Amino acid sequence: MLLDHYFPEFPKLFFGFLIATGRFLISKCPFPTDVLKQNVLLLREQVYRVSRCRIDDERIMELRQAAATSVGVDQGIGGARSRLRHLLAKYELCEQHQKEIISEIEAYLNCIDYTPFRLSREKKVLTQL
Repeated sequence: MLLDHYFPEFPKLFFGFLIATGRFLISKCPFPTDVLKQNVLLLREQVYRVSRCRIDDERIMELRQAAATSVGVDQGIGGARSRLRHLLAKYELCEQHQKEIISEIEAYLNCIDYTPFRLSREKKVLTQL
């Protein structure tokens, strides 16, 4: 992955980088130089909002420290940035397709009379496990 070469410390700080906070940071400041250019207070406020108050100041400072001491490659960032934008766009498209498919499946299931009973029974069995 691109981050492994350019900002290898990032996945250690945000291991779920395809969840909202990680995706926000990858889209806003994916490379160490980008992190260091960001206003700390503004970045903290944005991350705090996106993470729904789960990411604290300490993690933001760890991110900045990791960016300052990163061992990642710093050549070819322009091309990597373009590639990353395309990968994020593909991911968002796949995510949208997944939501559409789930909606279609739910619509088909709702056409079957016994679906609500069957699904409620499945949920009950799963919660007992």
